[in-house]
Amino acid sequence: MKSIIFISSFCGTQIFKYISQKSKKGLNVATQTFNGSLYRGLLQIGKRVKVLSYLPVSAYPGTRMLLIDRRLSSNRNDVDLIQFINLQYIKQLTIFFSALLKVVKTLMKRSFRESVILCDYMYLPICLPAIVVGRLFRKKAVLIIPDIPSLIINYMGHDKRISDWLVRDYLMILDRVIGFFDGYIVFGSETKNKLKLKKPTLRIEGIADISTQESFHYEPGEFILYAGSLFEEYGLLELIDSINFIDNPFMEIWICGAGALEDMIRRRSSENKRIRYLGLIERNEVMILQKKAKILVNPRKPSSEYTHYSFPSKVFEYLTSGRPVLMSKLEGIPDEYDPYYFKIEEVTAEGIADAINRVLKIPEKELLEKALLARNFVIQNKNPAIQATKVWEFVSSIK
Repeated sequence: MKSIIFISSFCGTQIFKYISQKSKKGLNVATQTFNGSLYRGLLQIGKRVKVLSYLPVSAYPGTRMLLIDRRLSSNRNDVDLIQFINLQYIKQLTIFFSALLKVVKTLMKRSFRESVILCDYMYLPICLPAIVVGRLFRKKAVLIIPDIPSLIINYMGHDKRISDWLVRDYLMILDRVIGFFDGYIVFGSETKNKLKLKKPTLRIEGIADISTQESFHYEPGEFILYAGSLFEEYGLLELIDSINFIDNPFMEIWICGAGALEDMIRRRSSENKRIRYLGLIERNEVMILQKKAKILVNPRKPSSEYTHYSFPSKVFEYLTSGRPVLMSKLEGIPDEYDPYYFKIEEVTAEGIADAINRVLKIPEKELLEKALLARNFVIQNKNPAIQATKVWEFVSSIK
């Protein structure tokens, strides 16, 4: 193997910002960050990669764009846009045929004749072209599984324009299709067992995006920050209620992100001046806020089944910020991370407040020392070059 054809939603910062503005709901920043970091990591270690990019937009009118065409192409020579018609059902068909042609066209080039086809998600319109072309051209196809779609749908719901039976049948077909891949890259500790994967499997937790994490240090403010998706399973209700049990009467809880709990959090922030909801803000603003926070908190519930099959992307963001991190111990987080964060023993309002009060009693110098150790651990061991090397060696080893 001499190269990778990466079928991915990666599209670059400017295009991602543009399509975000055209979308009614927030786009998946975590997936975009991982894909971009893997792409950059492969380039850093001197490997040839071709990205076939399908833009991560919801069907019209969810995203106010009917046609995804050359006008949205990246200026990178190694990123090629998969064009499609952005209407429900037609979108999936046109992505499939466009991706199929793009993969074949890329394989016909001399520099990509010895390639592995890598898919970034369990999404039929890209999985099927990878498998079909892989079989026809005798190329290996590898699937990245950052989480399990059926659990995502259970927690976050699905587009109400799509019937429940159609979603059920789609997931059933997807479950069968993934068995045709030649290898898998998973994030969760139990994903391989859950999906009964029989082929070679590599587990990585993700990739730390260190491109936006300069070492500049801010004087910490009097607020605890949560940045991420807003769903009940993530412990947001308990976090908000914990404000009543925090000893420091001046300490505030700041929340930014989008999700099902937006209206509730907005209402609670209007009722209590110590709770601030900032809405969905741009990633660079989130990075600055993280560096200014007294504590970064992730109160996700360990009892949630979802935690066995994923690795929270915010863990990398938090640990590279240089600020102390407080979170619950999740099944999907390896033990090697334990020395670098403070633990929430019980995800209740009182339990979260107890953990916050415990951390607030620690001198700032000690907090900063632990935070910097965490930052160094992630930067040295989970950076794009290191993780991309693992991916390259794994896909190269598949026979």
